[in-house]
Amino acid sequence: LVEIKVEKHRHPAWKDTISFPPIIGEWQYIYSNSKGKISLVTLPNYFHDGVDLWEIYSLEGDLFEDVERFKTKEEAENRINDILA
Repeated sequence: LVEIKVEKHRHPAWKDTISFPPIIGEWQYIYSNSKGKISLVTLPNYFHDGVDLWEIYSLEGDLFEDVERFKTKEEAENRINDILA
């Protein structure tokens, strides 16, 4: 089993944004191990349909291209675990 470290902090873009409703969730989760780092954030009401999306982005390690979005945090975390395993 590969250990994955998780850090939670306020997303820098959230602190600087003055848009309401916000375009990004307040919290950013950083998942990391020896393979790299992945950021996970929520995108509130992304398609203006009342549904939040969860977005992952490779911060270090060139683990995947661009961003990937999911309907639930659980789906996003499952993908992160697969990538960092």
